[in-house]
Amino acid sequence: NGDLDRAFELLRNMQMDCVPTDSVYNTILDGCTRHNRFDLADLVLEEMERNKVTPTNFTLGTLVNMYGRRGQLELAFRSVEEIPRKHGFALDSRVKASLICACLKSRAVDRALEVFEELRQSGEVADGKACSSLLSGLIRRRDLDRAVRLVDEA
Repeated sequence: NGDLDRAFELLRNMQMDCVPTDSVYNTILDGCTRHNRFDLADLVLEEMERNKVTPTNFTLGTLVNMYGRRGQLELAFRSVEEIPRKHGFALDSRVKASLICACLKSRAVDRALEVFEELRQSGEVADGKACSSLLSGLIRRRDLDRAVRLVDEA
């Protein structure tokens, strides 16, 4: 998408006068992910790191979505472990829900269930998208007993 190329060029030009905020980087990163422009997403991440812009849960959720789309599930899990520890923040339920969806895109239903169970045991609630995706994954796998338990526990 040409608009993303233009947005990245504007980001580069902004950096001549100031360091853009995490919101600016996150917006462009999210657009790159939504439009499968992983080449630009990698450049945005490099720019964030070079400018010492601290990632947030929004950044991390976007990364997890991107790695899920790329089929890089291990990289999604590594990011979820390392980035919060490095930058001193706790994961929110949105990131965990994104991780569930990334697992399901990679057909790793058991890992999705593990993340879902961790989310529940922490007292947080998965969003509707994560629950419906997990339910669909269980049904596709013909694991109807677990699917029914998931619905009953919801």
